[in-house]
Amino acid sequence: MKSTAGYIPELVLFVTGSLIIVLSWLEKILLFNALHEQVAAIDQLLGRVPPYIWSLTNYTFWFGLVLIIIGLGFFLFRFLRTKSLRPTR
Repeated sequence: MKSTAGYIPELVLFVTGSLIIVLSWLEKILLFNALHEQVAAIDQLLGRVPPYIWSLTNYTFWFGLVLIIIGLGFFLFRFLRTKSLRPTR
């Protein structure tokens, strides 16, 4: 049986990036729910929420995306270098 124990750092980066992206979506949902009686559309929400708060959710999304890309990049680099799923020593 092939072990994937050698790919733990890549897996951690990928999972962390995925969770950070989910966090950014949750932040936007919470912002919309906090003002749902005052706004009916996303354009109105953008007018009510300060730009620095809305930018924080976007930065969170992009940071998570970068972590996913780095994790996949490291995985592909190691995989193509060894041409197998066996961990390198």
